[in-house]
Amino acid sequence: MFLIKTILIYAQSFFWGIISAGLALVFQVFATIFTGNINLNILSISSIFFLVLIVFLEEIFKYFVILKKIIHLSVNKINTLVLAWLFGTGFSFFELLILIQKNINLNKINLAEIFLLHILTSGIFGYFIITKKSPRKNVLFFAFPFFTHIFYNFASLYINYKVFYLKLSIISFLLLVNFLLFSLLIKKLAQE
Repeated sequence: MFLIKTILIYAQSFFWGIISAGLALVFQVFATIFTGNINLNILSISSIFFLVLIVFLEEIFKYFVILKKIIHLSVNKINTLVLAWLFGTGFSFFELLILIQKNINLNKINLAEIFLLHILTSGIFGYFIITKKSPRKNVLFFAFPFFTHIFYNFASLYINYKVFYLKLSIISFLLLVNFLLFSLLIKKLAQE
């Protein structure tokens, strides 16, 4: 019975990620309607604004769904972090399905980067939500995944020189941050 309950909780977290990505997509479609046809492949003020708006919508949905849904599925703080990563997996899954369906040419490395980007930014949100930082610090912790995501997308779209290494550095940095936050959480729990 415990195993079935655990699997169902993990599945719920994954599907909340899919739902969150779907909601972000709906708002992105509305943003496209209101902003007009902006070509993200051409660097301009409007394309940068639209890129920031798209990332903001994705990250704000991640934050609020983790805050309002995922944290309530959890039985402890470590479990919350795992559920946040599963949530990010669902978010990634949906986004990759959309990109593949739109016939966007992505190689396996691009797929892995996008997959990890959403998992790792969700993990950062999960950590800061369960450690209950002050509202002022919440803005700072929201800014970190937000700007990291913007930087990743900007590098993917506009920086042609050695972009592979830059994106790999961003993903590696996010992996390191997640590892450090997980280690901090285990240390805090051991002190309680």
